[in-house]
Amino acid sequence: MYELPRIDIQGTPADMGRQYGEAVADHVHSMLENRLREAKGYFSERGVSNGVDQLQATGSAMLEALAAWDKDGCDELVATAEGAGVEPSLLIAVVNVTDTRDLVHFGSTGADEGCTSLMIPPAFSAGGQVLAAQTWDLNCTDLPNVVCVHRRPESGPATVGITIAGGPTILGMNEHGLWVGTTNLKTRDVRMGIAYTNLLHRAIRERTQADAAGVIAGADRMAAHTFWLADEHGGTQLETTSTTCITRVMDDQPIVQTNHCLAQGHVDAEPPSESSQHRCRRAEDLLAGGQHDVESIRRLLADRSDGLLSISRHPDDDDPSATIACAIGVPSERRFHACRGPSDQGTWVDLSP
Repeated sequence: MYELPRIDIQGTPADMGRQYGEAVADHVHSMLENRLREAKGYFSERGVSNGVDQLQATGSAMLEALAAWDKDGCDELVATAEGAGVEPSLLIAVVNVTDTRDLVHFGSTGADEGCTSLMIPPAFSAGGQVLAAQTWDLNCTDLPNVVCVHRRPESGPATVGITIAGGPTILGMNEHGLWVGTTNLKTRDVRMGIAYTNLLHRAIRERTQADAAGVIAGADRMAAHTFWLADEHGGTQLETTSTTCITRVMDDQPIVQTNHCLAQGHVDAEPPSESSQHRCRRAEDLLAGGQHDVESIRRLLADRSDGLLSISRHPDDDDPSATIACAIGVPSERRFHACRGPSDQGTWVDLSP
């Protein structure tokens, strides 16, 4: 069973960053080595001879954009890099590799790196509560470097988040019960801007899902993603590209999305993969009966009914991607349950902020 490393940090953004970077320094160096090696292979297969150099070169402009948009987030990231002994520009470029890779060269990944996200309204919940959940699927080599970070800032809400070592929030919850999560999309309108982990890290400092949605919708985004925002009163899903944002407010039906655009009119979106379509349909089928709770959602996230096309993907499958973390949120109870690895292979823990 995979265990989830947990790091507790507190203070100013710079204080938290230094504590974080020092605590995960070895993991950060491993993550950078693995992801740069994967990126080199990706670009080489597509005939981009200097792709990794271009990817790393994006970091300075990304830091400049982040500093102007979210100074606290930038201060923490820079201090994290310094604590880990790496260049801040390299860290921001590599933790946001799906965005920077698309900026350097847009093309099919050749592998399905996607996630499965869902929100459940009270009518489909056994306890009459909003529930939110997702798998986080990416390269198998990222699995050893998944961490949980508890932040207790000098100013602002306490948060708990799952991320890659050295990275900002990818999925998490704050003390107000605000849940944030994401799935990756691919569209051609990639540009320099605010990358997805930095968007989530800023959004989780808001009080409500509506406020968090406003932060992301109003930002100069870098690339395409869905963003999942929920609190005890409801949920909002944003299907975004760098230039467009489609808002779905959850009604009395669950919302499910994987890694293909559902909205019409997004700019030259990548066609849906077989895996993305299978996972989306399977999650919708499993949610249809209603009366869900944390245990039933754990089972949904562990579903292996479709082999390599399943919601849960194991590191020993014959595939370069795997489920590297799972999380379930109960905003009304301020409960955040998570594991490293697939739902049926990780040790689930309660990480409430």
